[in-house]
Amino acid sequence: MQNSFFGGTIMNQAESVQYLSRLDEPQRRAVLAQKSCVVTAGAGAGKTTVLAARFVHLVVDRKIPLRSILALTFTRKAAGQMYERIYLALADQNSLWAREQLEDFQNAQITTIDSFCTTILRDTARDFGYSPEFTVDAETCADLAQSIAQRYIRRNRHKEGLRELLAAFSPDDAAAFLFADLGLSFISPLALSRPLFEPMKEALAIFLADKLFESQTFLENSSKAIAALADFIREPKKDCAAAIEAATGYLAIRGALGRPMNGSVPPELGARIKKFSELGLRSYSKDEYETAVKISAKTAREEADRLTALSDYEAFFPSHRALLSRLDEYASELAEAKRLANIMDFKDLGLCAVEALRRRKDMRNYWKQRIASIMIDEFQDNNQIQKDLLYLLAERRDRTVEGIPSPADLEEGKLFFVGDEKQSIYRFRGADVSVFKSLSKELRPTSQASIPEAGNGPSLSLPNNYRSSSGLIRFFNRFFADVLDAGRGETPRNGSEVGRAGDLDYSSFEADYAAMEEGLSSSPEEFPCLIRYYLMESRDEQDEEEPDTYQGIEDDDDRLAFEVADFIRTNRGALKVRRASSGTGEARPSEFEDFAILLRSRNHQHRLEKYLRTMRIPYEAETPRGLYSESPANDIYHILRYAVDPADRASYAAVLRSPLVRVSEEAFLELLSAEDDAAGRQRLSVRDRSLLERMDLFFDELRAYLENLSTAELVERIWHKAGLRLDILSRPGSHSFLEHFDYIFHLAARADREGKPLSAFLETLGAAIGGRKEAPELDNVPRKLKGGVRILTIHKAKGLEFPIVIIPWIESTGKSGRSQKLWQMLPEGLAVDVKPFDAPGASARNILFDLGREREEAMEKAEIKRLLYVACTRAEDHLVFFAKNRKTTDQKGRSFKYYLDAFCRSPAAAEGSFLDLRELSSRPVEKALREGVSQPAPDLGAFGQAYKNREILKQAYPRSRLSVTALNAMAKSAAGLGDSPQSLWERGITETARTDPDRGIPPSTVFGSLCHDMTDFAIRNATVEGYSPGEKLVRDLGSELLPAALDQARHLVEAFLASEFWRSVSSSATRIRTEAPFLQALGGFYIEGRMDLLVESREECIVVDFKTDEELDPREYRLQLELYRRAAEALGGGRKARACLYWLKTGQLFWQEESIADAIILELARRAAASEPKPMDNAGIVLE
Repeated sequence: MQNSFFGGTIMNQAESVQYLSRLDEPQRRAVLAQKSCVVTAGAGAGKTTVLAARFVHLVVDRKIPLRSILALTFTRKAAGQMYERIYLALADQNSLWAREQLEDFQNAQITTIDSFCTTILRDTARDFGYSPEFTVDAETCADLAQSIAQRYIRRNRHKEGLRELLAAFSPDDAAAFLFADLGLSFISPLALSRPLFEPMKEALAIFLADKLFESQTFLENSSKAIAALADFIREPKKDCAAAIEAATGYLAIRGALGRPMNGSVPPELGARIKKFSELGLRSYSKDEYETAVKISAKTAREEADRLTALSDYEAFFPSHRALLSRLDEYASELAEAKRLANIMDFKDLGLCAVEALRRRKDMRNYWKQRIASIMIDEFQDNNQIQKDLLYLLAERRDRTVEGIPSPADLEEGKLFFVGDEKQSIYRFRGADVSVFKSLSKELRPTSQASIPEAGNGPSLSLPNNYRSSSGLIRFFNRFFADVLDAGRGETPRNGSEVGRAGDLDYSSFEADYAAMEEGLSSSPEEFPCLIRYYLMESRDEQDEEEPDTYQGIEDDDDRLAFEVADFIRTNRGALKVRRASSGTGEARPSEFEDFAILLRSRNHQHRLEKYLRTMRIPYEAETPRGLYSESPANDIYHILRYAVDPADRASYAAVLRSPLVRVSEEAFLELLSAEDDAAGRQRLSVRDRSLLERMDLFFDELRAYLENLSTAELVERIWHKAGLRLDILSRPGSHSFLEHFDYIFHLAARADREGKPLSAFLETLGAAIGGRKEAPELDNVPRKLKGGVRILTIHKAKGLEFPIVIIPWIESTGKSGRSQKLWQMLPEGLAVDVKPFDAPGASARNILFDLGREREEAMEKAEIKRLLYVACTRAEDHLVFFAKNRKTTDQKGRSFKYYLDAFCRSPAAAEGSFLDLRELSSRPVEKALREGVSQPAPDLGAFGQAYKNREILKQAYPRSRLSVTALNAMAKSAAGLGDSPQSLWERGITETARTDPDRGIPPSTVFGSLCHDMTDFAIRNATVEGYSPGEKLVRDLGSELLPAALDQARHLVEAFLASEFWRSVSSSATRIRTEAPFLQALGGFYIEGRMDLLVESREECIVVDFKTDEELDPREYRLQLELYRRAAEALGGGRKARACLYWLKTGQLFWQEESIADAIILELARRAAASEPKPMDNAGIVLE
């Protein structure tokens, strides 16, 4: 059977292929789809399996070279997982073509959308005034947006538009919450070539006029309804009579004026509209006609208020237009500042890449020809910009349209979208779920007959859940069928009636729910899953006479954290899980690592950590929330601050109370209150003065190191030498704080890597401690203790799965208080929160901003429901909720509890017995709190004496940072690696060029340095003319050899510049770098080196290593070339890299043709590291 959507011929040929045999029917249909399609993959549906199988299908069955397939995803982590899964799936194929493609896998284009946009912009950056070496630095872009906003407002505060804004808001608020916020969210380098806000003026004017016209029409129809009812009412009550009078008066004046074409409210109607706003709704009889008038009068009154607000804003609109002009001026300044700094943020990458492909048809055609098929994962987390990018890449090869191609302009079958609208939870990063929802309609062919098995269009679904137990799947189907449908069709917040003409449509923000089905891996026997909802009464809800047994627990949030920790402690082992380490598939008792606590925000994470530590429950948190509130981070911060600035009194006070000093209470008060520190010290006890003398010696030594040590080294020195580590070791209950040092050290090392000074590190750490900024993410921090309960946010849990999921604080509504955001983005343009206060009789209401906020709140509410879906569907076996019960409850659907409570009240919950609701009341907790601290306190006196008497133990630890030269030297003498040293080098090097006959080279090694130096100069300047060696080279060569050496080197370098090889690679180069440094990680080692020459072109990177040896065996440099090739590939952003030796003596070129396995390189690294250890003392300090 032939099928134009799924490709019947291909499907029949491929049915026996092994990779298809592992798929269920919906997965097979998706993998074999011939048309461009959208695949909705619900939780646990095997999305990654489908993507890997699709890639194999394209390569094996359709014979598309893998380098012609573009696979894109949202995060680097997801790209890495996709890369691995696709590689393994392709490696499982036995055909010759598959093996050939596997050998070329380093050229597979499996990356993030941001990375791909960067690749496009490296070739087109100059179109935007950037150099190809631009960097992506979101933090610096944010700082620029803020500083330029403040400067712009100070200079232009008296201009129209800005003047009205500053009448309502302070300059600082206007800069931070309007200008800088828009700078981060909206302003891009495109502002250098065209205004961004100017086009909004006309669109907003049309929108405002339309709303005015709609409102007047609605009020006219309400008036007609009231007037028609008036004929049936003989003696109307007072308010009813007023409504009839208002309606008939409005119709009379409206009829006399005629219908206005521009939507503006004529002045003559103003008084009549006010009559509607003043209507009362009490004095009505219960007669059916008066009741009908009352209903119409209510809607008319609400519409009159709306119409008044629209009319007021119309009068204020010139100021809004002027403010948009001010924003364009600011946008130009910000874009120019970013251009001069050669930096972009992630938003800029997408916008500029789309603009580059739209403008540069040559670039668009290049990528269209290069890419035969595009797979996009997690597309629900993308937006219109990314969709435009993909449409440009998927445009038909035989046409190039102006602007963004339409669906009809796309190459058939080139796009394969995968996502799930129910899991779109990254709106704060710009994700727009409506784009994903509209895709299937856009890609639908004109003739549905062409896809007989495709249903209503190119939209496929993967309904089977292979993750969760059958009981959880039934709960999800009943619960989320209600949750995701909740709130649809509600009355907008402004009070207008459902279905009123002109209402904004929010359905595109809502996720549709389709029932899950049990995957084939579900156990035939019913697994006893636990779905429980713990509801804890707040203390203010309890009976005053009821004793409070939560002693030692500070507040309700602490009580809930305690209950979560105690649930884990008591249910470890009691709950069974299906994930069996033995692979038998049988259920086993749960362990701590089977539990995961998923948080909507990290506000209470430190409470959980506290009680998990108290109960000695091991846990893992990607970033310990208590990190910035506990003593290690604070002590390190204040010790460094005081070292840098001795006048900092706050840090001085913190140092006095730190383990470094820890003076008495009396001394602390004396020192802080004394005007003269020296005089204050004289009044202290002998012990306190001794402690201060020790402090002075410590800081004298530390300040001497400030200029010489890196930030990470300073942090390590403070940790050990200031007694912070020893202080924590002396307190068993605080041992979990030991790992905090690892995080602070990691943060300091990151600052060092990024070239940031100590002051920048202190600013970052201080802002996190003080809560002024969001704490920096700290991923991939090595941990001494792994395993245990996982604590992570719901966003971080996306893509993961856990046997037991706990979701606490479900009553939380997120951020509290009024948002400081001063703008909203409507589809038509920007609405700013400035109200027409000065207009006589104007209402203090900005209706455009209110409409924008209403739209924003609808999107937020829809995302909260999707966030709940993501959290729940991470569970494999058991799902537990914890909530506090409060007097004031969420009534707007901003908390998870709102939906869970509604479900508990529904018949579905009672019929299916899905949810076990338990109330938590006061109970004794002393025993649980004591169980974690049963160890006796150590004898500190005996410990101190033992430590004092112990000799320093010199230890050695292997180096982790190795040079390419050291590794290559080790390789020359390597043995026992599976290959003998001789056989290791006898393959993989090929000679491909020879440009000059043998010409003798002086034997001096200094001559090699001279040749490298001259080659560097010649490549940079395209000639050797003007070259002169440095003083050291002149001194090392000596006056007798210098002239001959210069002549000889000049001959060799000029021969290289004239070689066919150099002419070829330099002519296609987009970037040429000499002495290019690199540092790459490999299995715990860091390998550093410099490449003599790195030539980058659009398609590949070439490394050239110059040799001036008298005798050359190129096989001896095979490892060196392999490391150079790997470094170039990493620097090349996915481009292929090749490495070669260029023997200047003969002009011969030797290419590295065969790679060396990681295992061999790692073994060589271990040997090189062990050959030169560094001494350490028993405190872990390197002995210089």
